[in-house]
Amino acid sequence: MWMDWLVEIGLGILRVTWQPLLYAAIIFAFWTGYKRIEKERKQFGHRIFEMTAEWKGTWLTGLLFGLLLSGGILLAGGLISYEWMLFVSAITVLFLLFNQTRLLSPIYTVGISAITIWLLNFFDVTIINQTISDAIYAVDLVFVSYIMLALFLAEIILVATTKRSRTFPGLEKSDRGKFVGFHSAKRLMFVPFFVPIQGTALQLEQWLPWWPMFEMGSTTFSLMLFPAIIGFQQRFHSTLSDHGAKQLAKKLTLLFILLVALAVGLYIYPEWVYVFLGVAVVGRLVIQWATFVSESGKRSIYSPQPDGIKIVGIIPHSPADEMGLVVGEKIVRVHDQPVSNEHEFYEIMRVNQTYCKLSVKNLDGEIRFVQRPIYQNERHELGLVFVKEKPKFSLQPNLTEEIDLDEVVSATEKNQQKYHQADSPERFSTEWNNQDKLERSEAENQPKIEQSNDSFLDFLESDSDEQNQLESPEESPQEKLDVPNKRADRLTGPRHTEQEKIEEPKNHENKINEKALYEDELMSLIEELRGNEDDKKNE
Repeated sequence: MWMDWLVEIGLGILRVTWQPLLYAAIIFAFWTGYKRIEKERKQFGHRIFEMTAEWKGTWLTGLLFGLLLSGGILLAGGLISYEWMLFVSAITVLFLLFNQTRLLSPIYTVGISAITIWLLNFFDVTIINQTISDAIYAVDLVFVSYIMLALFLAEIILVATTKRSRTFPGLEKSDRGKFVGFHSAKRLMFVPFFVPIQGTALQLEQWLPWWPMFEMGSTTFSLMLFPAIIGFQQRFHSTLSDHGAKQLAKKLTLLFILLVALAVGLYIYPEWVYVFLGVAVVGRLVIQWATFVSESGKRSIYSPQPDGIKIVGIIPHSPADEMGLVVGEKIVRVHDQPVSNEHEFYEIMRVNQTYCKLSVKNLDGEIRFVQRPIYQNERHELGLVFVKEKPKFSLQPNLTEEIDLDEVVSATEKNQQKYHQADSPERFSTEWNNQDKLERSEAENQPKIEQSNDSFLDFLESDSDEQNQLESPEESPQEKLDVPNKRADRLTGPRHTEQEKIEEPKNHENKINEKALYEDELMSLIEELRGNEDDKKNE
């Protein structure tokens, strides 16, 4: 007898190769990882997580839960046809084609499959042929509902154990047109469990008198390993991803408690199974929609800030990860210099590339200091991910952003046109004549101004005159004659001589020529850079 069980368990594991869901899950695992890495490189310039990051840390939990579920199914006593399992696999593969991990909740895969089967049976639709249809319609949907409820518990555990360091950062544009950050909690888990299918090998009546509790017209069965895929995906930008995942897990737990209460009554009134499935699907949709709405109406915590830089992401096993930096913290100083964006951060880091000293404000608002030597074979980014911003003016060259030569050429041409038209010598001469007329009118009114302010100027000069007498007791006649002119200069500024008025337009014209020469040199340099880029593209 035990040998028969061992043989059936081995055959059950082998029968999993009959499942198209297994191959679809493998393809989906690599496809979703590839698309995520492609988006990370587009937004941040490099990969952040490995390709199988969605599955990391879920294998052991899935295996243990599948083992417990297999024992529970055998004790409960229920049979499922192989055709029904293929139908559920087809619905799951259909959801995988949309590349939406949020559709892999067991309430969607198993629940929608059960509702679809009930509708097809209600309208007497034949699935392929009558034999396959009878095998699918014969499955007890109450037993399927209990399996769905057990897998839903596994989903809640998956959501509740989400870590902030394992969620994926991203960038999006806010309503104001600026880039802000968000985190996408995206996890997948395999839950392989044995399902009794109709066969002629095993029986349990001698040990379990109530078996089978959910009959299908046969008391003998075989075992088949079913690779259930559970996944969830939720975007968080107004709260930290682990906090948001825990809030989502609480809402799902309330739905689970409601479904358990309905499942107890479902055993007494099995005809209400369709109501149970409908409440499960609608409740899961409402929770997902409510979480999306609550997040979309709030401001991102990863938005640019004037007093520091928010850490949007950290590359695993990078220097930043080893220094103990955490997603959501704010870097306020680098080498004791304040920073407010990514470009200032890297400009300061270029000055000292062998050591890193940061002042970090943690999640509690307290300042802590982290420091670490930077070695030659390590990445210069330290493994930190920030929100991308347009750089502010800096005297240091910025190598993190590419120069758009077309924009530089356009701006240079506009500047040349402005210098040659708006600042031409003829217009400057006209403006100079207007300024000269204004100064003459002010000079005519100068005696009135001096008379009204003479006493005030005498008071201001009294102390300075005494000091000058102490330092130089004798004063030349020329200096005495210049005193009224000094008083006038204090009010109207220094006066220009006729020679200065003649030479000033010439000097200004020379400056215009120098600007034009500078612009011409800049244009030639831009053309040279553009030629180098074309040569690289041709190579």
